[in-house]
Amino acid sequence: MMQECDACGLVFGGTAACPSCGSRVSSEAEVSATEGAIVPTGSLPGMDSLTESMKGIDHLQVHDREEQARRSSLPF
Repeated sequence: MMQECDACGLVFGGTAACPSCGSRVSSEAEVSATEGAIVPTGSLPGMDSLTESMKGIDHLQVHDREEQARRSSLPF
C-alpha cells in the first residue's frame, strides 16, 4: 500500500513516517489503472531544446572537494 504525505506530498511505502520530512500525517495514495492506455510514441517533447542547451558542457571543469582540500592550507 502506498501512502502520500499530507505535509510534503511525497508518495512512499513501507513505513509509517514520511522518509522526506518525517511527518506521520499521510493518506492512502490513489492508484490509477493504466491498462489499455495508449502509449505515446515519437520523440520526447523538448528534446531539441535540451540538446541545444547541452552544447559546450563537455568542456566544463568539475571541481572535486577532496582535490580542493588537498590544495588548501585552511583547516576547514
